[in-house]
Amino acid sequence: MSGFVDLHAHWVPAVDDGVKSDAEALELLRGLAQLGYTRCVATPHIRTAMFENRRPGLEDAHA
Repeated sequence: MSGFVDLHAHWVPAVDDGVKSDAEALELLRGLAQLGYTRCVATPHIRTAMFENRRPGLEDAHA
């Protein structure tokens, strides 16, 4: 089976409660591919007082 889409992935390193490194991100993405996922969408949490992520900072850090 293939064609799955993950719409809330935590594969961007060092953002909120996701993976901590590039190596960990690649491991997670490879695992998803083995399960049949063909697309993943990075959707970091943006919640005041919980995760201080803001779009400009995320874009600068991961461009």
